[in-house]
Amino acid sequence: MDLRLIVVISLIVFALAYGISTLSQRDNPLMDHRDLAQPYSTFLTVDGIDIHVRYELGNGSRTGINFVLLHGFASWIYTWDQVFEEFAKMGSVLAYDRPGFGLTERVLPDEAGFNPYTPEYQIELLSAILDHYDLERVILVGHSAGGVIAVRYALEHPERVKALVLVDPAIYIKPPFPEVLKETLTLLEVEKLGPRFFARRFVDFADVGMKLSWYDSSKITSERIEKFLLPTKVKNWDLALWEFMKANLDQTDIERKLGSINLPTLLIWGKNDRIVSPEDAQKLLEVLPDATLVVVDKCGHVPQEETPQGFIRAVENWIKTLGMDF
Repeated sequence: MDLRLIVVISLIVFALAYGISTLSQRDNPLMDHRDLAQPYSTFLTVDGIDIHVRYELGNGSRTGINFVLLHGFASWIYTWDQVFEEFAKMGSVLAYDRPGFGLTERVLPDEAGFNPYTPEYQIELLSAILDHYDLERVILVGHSAGGVIAVRYALEHPERVKALVLVDPAIYIKPPFPEVLKETLTLLEVEKLGPRFFARRFVDFADVGMKLSWYDSSKITSERIEKFLLPTKVKNWDLALWEFMKANLDQTDIERKLGSINLPTLLIWGKNDRIVSPEDAQKLLEVLPDATLVVVDKCGHVPQEETPQGFIRAVENWIKTLGMDF
Protein backbone atom coordinates (compact mmCIF):
# COMPACT_ATOMS: atom_id res chain seq x y z
CA MET A 1 0.00 0.00 0.00
CA ASP A 2 1.65 3.24 -1.12
CA LEU A 3 1.82 6.50 0.82
CA ARG A 4 -0.87 8.11 -1.34
CA LEU A 5 -3.40 5.43 -0.45
CA ILE A 6 -2.49 5.61 3.25
CA VAL A 7 -3.13 9.35 3.24
CA VAL A 8 -6.45 8.94 1.44
CA ILE A 9 -7.59 6.23 3.85
CA SER A 10 -6.62 8.32 6.85
CA LEU A 11 -8.52 11.34 5.56
CA ILE A 12 -11.65 9.34 4.77
CA VAL A 13 -11.70 7.53 8.11
CA PHE A 14 -11.23 10.83 9.91
CA ALA A 15 -13.99 12.48 7.88
CA LEU A 16 -16.37 9.62 8.52
CA ALA A 17 -15.61 9.53 12.22
CA TYR A 18 -16.15 13.26 12.49
CA GLY A 19 -19.32 13.09 10.44
CA ILE A 20 -20.81 10.26 12.45
CA SER A 21 -20.02 12.01 15.70
CA THR A 22 -22.21 14.92 14.59
CA LEU A 23 -25.21 12.79 13.66
CA SER A 24 -28.17 12.69 15.97
CA GLN A 25 -30.34 9.65 16.45
CA ARG A 26 -33.00 9.06 13.80
CA ASP A 27 -35.86 11.50 14.19
CA ASN A 28 -38.39 8.77 13.49
CA PRO A 29 -38.16 4.98 13.65
CA LEU A 30 -37.72 3.37 10.26
CA MET A 31 -40.69 1.51 8.82
CA ASP A 32 -41.49 -1.64 6.94
CA HIS A 33 -41.49 -0.90 3.20
CA ARG A 34 -45.09 -2.08 2.80
CA ASP A 35 -46.29 0.39 5.42
CA LEU A 36 -45.34 3.19 3.00
CA ALA A 37 -47.29 1.74 0.07
CA GLN A 38 -48.98 4.15 -2.35
CA PRO A 39 -52.55 3.75 -3.66
CA TYR A 40 -51.20 2.11 -6.82
CA SER A 41 -48.62 -0.09 -5.10
CA THR A 42 -48.30 -3.81 -5.61
CA PHE A 43 -45.45 -6.03 -4.45
CA LEU A 44 -43.85 -8.91 -6.30
CA THR A 45 -41.48 -11.30 -4.56
CA VAL A 46 -38.46 -12.19 -6.68
CA ASP A 47 -35.56 -14.22 -5.26
CA GLY A 48 -36.88 -13.50 -1.76
CA ILE A 49 -37.00 -9.72 -2.29
CA ASP A 50 -40.26 -7.79 -2.11
CA ILE A 51 -40.18 -5.61 -5.25
CA HIS A 52 -42.37 -2.50 -5.35
CA VAL A 53 -44.31 -2.40 -8.62
CA ARG A 54 -46.83 -0.21 -10.36
CA TYR A 55 -48.59 -1.96 -13.25
CA GLU A 56 -51.53 -1.04 -15.43
CA LEU A 57 -52.77 -3.01 -18.43
CA GLY A 58 -54.07 0.17 -20.04
CA ASN A 59 -54.56 -0.24 -23.79
CA GLY A 60 -51.90 -2.92 -23.99
CA SER A 61 -54.31 -5.73 -24.88
CA ARG A 62 -55.56 -3.70 -27.87
CA THR A 63 -52.34 -2.12 -29.13
CA GLY A 64 -49.80 -4.77 -28.17
CA ILE A 65 -47.54 -2.02 -26.83
CA ASN A 66 -45.87 -2.66 -23.47
CA PHE A 67 -43.78 -0.03 -21.70
CA VAL A 68 -41.34 -0.70 -18.86
CA LEU A 69 -40.21 2.43 -16.98
CA LEU A 70 -36.78 2.38 -15.33
CA HIS A 71 -35.99 5.16 -12.84
CA GLY A 72 -32.59 6.72 -12.28
CA PHE A 73 -30.18 6.76 -9.34
CA ALA A 74 -31.72 7.82 -6.00
CA SER A 75 -35.14 8.02 -7.63
CA TRP A 76 -38.09 5.64 -7.64
CA ILE A 77 -41.50 5.00 -9.22
CA TYR A 78 -42.81 8.42 -8.19
CA THR A 79 -40.73 10.05 -10.96
CA TRP A 80 -43.28 8.73 -13.49
CA ASP A 81 -46.38 9.94 -11.64
CA GLN A 82 -47.26 12.71 -14.11
CA VAL A 83 -46.87 10.58 -17.24
CA PHE A 84 -47.89 7.10 -16.12
CA GLU A 85 -51.55 7.38 -17.13
CA GLU A 86 -50.56 8.90 -20.48
CA PHE A 87 -48.39 5.86 -21.17
CA ALA A 88 -51.38 3.68 -20.26
CA LYS A 89 -53.39 5.29 -23.09
CA MET A 90 -50.83 3.85 -25.52
CA GLY A 91 -50.31 0.43 -23.95
CA SER A 92 -49.59 -1.47 -20.77
CA VAL A 93 -47.21 0.20 -18.32
CA LEU A 94 -44.93 -1.37 -15.76
CA ALA A 95 -42.65 0.51 -13.38
CA TYR A 96 -40.73 -0.89 -10.45
CA ASP A 97 -38.23 0.22 -7.82
CA ARG A 98 -34.83 -1.31 -8.34
CA PRO A 99 -33.15 -2.85 -5.25
CA GLY A 100 -31.71 -0.08 -3.12
CA PHE A 101 -34.37 2.45 -4.07
CA GLY A 102 -37.99 3.37 -3.55
CA LEU A 103 -40.25 1.06 -1.57
CA THR A 104 -38.57 -2.17 -2.61
CA GLU A 105 -37.48 -4.23 0.39
CA ARG A 106 -33.91 -3.59 1.53
CA VAL A 107 -32.50 -7.11 1.78
CA LEU A 108 -28.80 -7.16 2.61
CA PRO A 109 -26.39 -9.50 0.76
CA ASP A 110 -25.68 -11.63 3.84
CA GLU A 111 -29.39 -12.22 4.31
CA ALA A 112 -30.15 -12.89 0.65
CA GLY A 113 -27.21 -15.19 0.03
CA PHE A 114 -26.26 -13.09 -3.02
CA ASN A 115 -25.77 -9.41 -3.81
CA PRO A 116 -28.99 -7.89 -5.21
CA TYR A 117 -27.30 -4.53 -5.85
CA THR A 118 -24.93 -5.52 -8.65
CA PRO A 119 -25.40 -4.45 -12.28
CA GLU A 120 -25.61 -8.13 -13.24
CA TYR A 121 -28.55 -8.74 -10.94
CA GLN A 122 -30.36 -5.71 -12.37
CA ILE A 123 -30.54 -7.58 -15.69
CA GLU A 124 -31.67 -10.84 -14.07
CA LEU A 125 -34.36 -9.04 -12.10
CA LEU A 126 -35.76 -7.29 -15.17
CA SER A 127 -36.07 -10.62 -16.98
CA ALA A 128 -37.84 -12.16 -13.98
CA ILE A 129 -40.32 -9.29 -13.80
CA LEU A 130 -41.05 -9.47 -17.54
CA ASP A 131 -41.63 -13.21 -17.20
CA HIS A 132 -44.03 -12.70 -14.31
CA TYR A 133 -46.19 -10.31 -16.33
CA ASP A 134 -45.86 -12.38 -19.53
CA LEU A 135 -44.27 -9.50 -21.39
CA GLU A 136 -42.37 -10.99 -24.32
CA ARG A 137 -41.23 -7.77 -26.05
CA VAL A 138 -41.27 -4.33 -24.49
CA ILE A 139 -40.32 -0.72 -25.02
CA LEU A 140 -37.81 0.13 -22.31
CA VAL A 141 -38.01 3.71 -21.05
CA GLY A 142 -34.93 4.48 -18.98
CA HIS A 143 -34.13 7.75 -17.24
CA SER A 144 -30.53 8.65 -16.37
CA ALA A 145 -28.97 5.56 -14.73
CA GLY A 146 -32.14 3.70 -15.72
CA GLY A 147 -31.13 4.42 -19.30
CA VAL A 148 -27.91 2.52 -18.67
CA ILE A 149 -29.93 -0.48 -17.46
CA ALA A 150 -32.12 -0.24 -20.57
CA VAL A 151 -29.09 -0.24 -22.86
CA ARG A 152 -27.43 -3.13 -21.06
CA TYR A 153 -30.61 -5.14 -21.24
CA ALA A 154 -31.02 -4.43 -24.95
CA LEU A 155 -27.45 -5.60 -25.54
CA GLU A 156 -27.92 -8.83 -23.60
CA HIS A 157 -31.55 -9.59 -24.54
CA PRO A 158 -32.33 -7.87 -27.86
CA GLU A 159 -35.05 -10.44 -28.55
CA ARG A 160 -37.12 -9.03 -25.67
CA VAL A 161 -36.80 -5.35 -26.56
CA LYS A 162 -38.92 -3.72 -29.26
CA ALA A 163 -37.54 -0.21 -28.89
CA LEU A 164 -35.76 2.13 -26.46
CA VAL A 165 -36.63 5.51 -24.99
CA LEU A 166 -33.56 6.97 -23.27
CA VAL A 167 -34.26 10.04 -21.15
CA ASP A 168 -31.09 12.02 -20.35
CA PRO A 169 -29.26 8.67 -20.10
CA ALA A 170 -26.07 8.56 -18.04
CA ILE A 171 -24.23 6.47 -20.63
CA TYR A 172 -21.01 8.47 -20.58
CA ILE A 173 -20.97 9.30 -16.87
CA LYS A 174 -17.92 7.77 -15.24
CA PRO A 175 -17.94 6.13 -11.77
CA PRO A 176 -17.94 8.79 -9.03
CA PHE A 177 -14.96 7.36 -7.14
CA PRO A 178 -11.32 7.62 -8.20
CA GLU A 179 -9.50 4.29 -8.57
CA VAL A 180 -7.51 4.92 -5.41
CA LEU A 181 -10.67 5.01 -3.26
CA LYS A 182 -12.16 1.64 -4.24
CA GLU A 183 -10.14 -0.40 -1.75
CA THR A 184 -10.87 2.17 0.95
CA LEU A 185 -14.64 1.68 0.87
CA THR A 186 -14.36 -1.92 2.07
CA LEU A 187 -12.16 -1.18 5.08
CA LEU A 188 -13.64 -2.25 8.41
CA GLU A 189 -13.73 1.28 9.80
CA VAL A 190 -15.47 2.64 6.72
CA GLU A 191 -17.94 -0.26 6.68
CA LYS A 192 -18.97 0.63 10.22
CA LEU A 193 -19.27 4.37 9.77
CA GLY A 194 -19.90 4.89 6.07
CA PRO A 195 -23.60 4.02 5.70
CA ARG A 196 -24.87 6.52 8.30
CA PHE A 197 -22.50 9.25 7.18
CA PHE A 198 -23.33 8.81 3.48
CA ALA A 199 -27.05 8.56 4.22
CA ARG A 200 -27.07 11.81 6.17
CA ARG A 201 -25.19 13.59 3.41
CA PHE A 202 -27.72 12.15 0.93
CA VAL A 203 -30.66 13.55 2.88
CA ASP A 204 -28.99 16.93 3.36
CA PHE A 205 -28.24 17.12 -0.35
CA ALA A 206 -31.79 16.29 -1.49
CA ASP A 207 -32.94 19.89 -1.76
CA VAL A 208 -29.76 21.06 -3.51
CA GLY A 209 -29.69 18.03 -5.78
CA MET A 210 -33.29 18.47 -6.90
CA LYS A 211 -32.71 22.13 -7.69
CA LEU A 212 -29.68 21.15 -9.74
CA SER A 213 -31.84 18.67 -11.67
CA TRP A 214 -34.49 21.24 -12.66
CA TYR A 215 -34.35 24.20 -15.00
CA ASP A 216 -36.99 26.07 -13.00
CA SER A 217 -36.44 25.16 -9.35
CA SER A 218 -39.45 27.30 -8.30
CA LYS A 219 -41.60 24.36 -9.43
CA ILE A 220 -40.12 22.14 -6.75
CA THR A 221 -42.65 22.05 -3.93
CA SER A 222 -42.12 20.83 -0.39
CA GLU A 223 -44.51 17.98 -1.24
CA ARG A 224 -42.26 16.90 -4.11
CA ILE A 225 -39.19 16.90 -1.86
CA GLU A 226 -41.09 14.89 0.74
CA LYS A 227 -42.05 12.37 -1.93
CA PHE A 228 -38.45 12.11 -3.10
CA LEU A 229 -37.31 11.40 0.46
CA LEU A 230 -40.10 8.94 1.33
CA PRO A 231 -37.84 5.89 0.76
CA THR A 232 -35.49 7.16 3.50
CA LYS A 233 -38.14 5.99 5.94
CA VAL A 234 -37.70 2.36 4.85
CA LYS A 235 -35.87 0.02 7.22
CA ASN A 236 -32.21 -0.50 6.20
CA TRP A 237 -32.42 2.06 3.40
CA ASP A 238 -29.03 3.52 4.34
CA LEU A 239 -27.30 0.13 4.52
CA ALA A 240 -28.76 -0.88 1.17
CA LEU A 241 -27.70 2.38 -0.47
CA TRP A 242 -24.18 1.81 0.81
CA GLU A 243 -24.21 -1.72 -0.64
CA PHE A 244 -25.43 -0.34 -3.95
CA MET A 245 -22.65 2.24 -4.06
CA LYS A 246 -19.98 -0.40 -3.40
CA ALA A 247 -21.42 -2.78 -6.00
CA ASN A 248 -21.45 -0.10 -8.70
CA LEU A 249 -17.99 1.39 -8.35
CA ASP A 250 -17.06 -0.17 -11.67
CA GLN A 251 -19.50 0.34 -14.52
CA THR A 252 -19.35 -2.11 -17.39
CA ASP A 253 -17.94 -0.42 -20.46
CA ILE A 254 -20.85 -0.38 -22.88
CA GLU A 255 -19.70 2.50 -25.06
CA ARG A 256 -17.95 0.29 -27.63
CA LYS A 257 -21.06 -1.89 -27.97
CA LEU A 258 -23.60 0.85 -28.66
CA GLY A 259 -23.29 0.53 -32.43
CA SER A 260 -24.67 -3.00 -32.26
CA ILE A 261 -28.05 -1.87 -30.92
CA ASN A 262 -30.26 -2.16 -33.99
CA LEU A 263 -33.40 -0.94 -32.29
CA PRO A 264 -35.49 2.19 -32.83
CA THR A 265 -34.28 4.56 -30.12
CA LEU A 266 -35.77 7.83 -28.95
CA LEU A 267 -33.48 10.19 -27.07
CA ILE A 268 -35.24 12.79 -24.95
CA TRP A 269 -32.98 15.43 -23.43
CA GLY A 270 -33.57 18.48 -21.31
CA LYS A 271 -31.84 21.35 -23.10
CA ASN A 272 -30.70 22.76 -19.75
CA ASP A 273 -29.58 19.47 -18.14
CA ARG A 274 -26.76 20.16 -15.67
CA ILE A 275 -26.40 16.53 -14.59
CA VAL A 276 -25.86 14.80 -17.93
CA SER A 277 -24.59 17.13 -20.63
CA PRO A 278 -26.77 17.57 -23.75
CA GLU A 279 -23.52 17.14 -25.68
CA ASP A 280 -23.79 13.44 -24.86
CA ALA A 281 -26.92 13.32 -27.01
CA GLN A 282 -24.86 14.13 -30.08
CA LYS A 283 -22.40 11.35 -29.21
CA LEU A 284 -25.26 8.85 -29.02
CA LEU A 285 -26.76 10.06 -32.29
CA GLU A 286 -23.46 9.32 -33.99
CA VAL A 287 -23.15 5.74 -32.73
CA LEU A 288 -26.74 4.46 -32.43
CA PRO A 289 -27.89 3.19 -35.86
CA ASP A 290 -31.55 4.15 -35.50
CA ALA A 291 -31.80 7.06 -33.07
CA THR A 292 -34.05 10.11 -32.97
CA LEU A 293 -33.36 13.07 -30.69
CA VAL A 294 -35.92 15.39 -29.11
CA VAL A 295 -34.51 18.28 -27.06
CA VAL A 296 -36.94 19.81 -24.56
CA ASP A 297 -36.46 23.55 -24.09
CA LYS A 298 -36.40 25.11 -20.62
CA CYS A 299 -35.99 21.72 -19.01
CA GLY A 300 -33.35 20.13 -16.81
CA HIS A 301 -32.47 16.52 -16.03
CA VAL A 302 -35.99 15.20 -15.37
CA PRO A 303 -38.26 15.97 -18.38
CA GLN A 304 -40.89 13.47 -17.19
CA GLU A 305 -41.30 15.57 -14.03
CA GLU A 306 -40.56 19.13 -15.11
CA THR A 307 -42.20 19.13 -18.57
CA PRO A 308 -44.50 16.09 -18.59
CA GLN A 309 -46.67 17.29 -21.47
CA GLY A 310 -43.72 17.91 -23.76
CA PHE A 311 -42.20 14.61 -22.68
CA ILE A 312 -45.25 12.50 -23.41
CA ARG A 313 -45.90 14.33 -26.69
CA ALA A 314 -42.39 13.41 -27.86
CA VAL A 315 -43.06 9.75 -27.04
CA GLU A 316 -46.47 9.75 -28.75
CA ASN A 317 -45.15 11.32 -31.94
CA TRP A 318 -42.25 8.90 -32.10
CA ILE A 319 -44.47 5.87 -31.47
CA LYS A 320 -46.58 6.91 -34.46
CA THR A 321 -43.50 7.04 -36.71
CA LEU A 322 -42.90 3.37 -35.82
CA GLY A 323 -46.31 2.48 -37.23
CA MET A 324 -47.77 1.62 -33.86
CA ASP A 325 -51.43 2.61 -33.52
CA PHE A 326 -52.83 3.53 -30.14
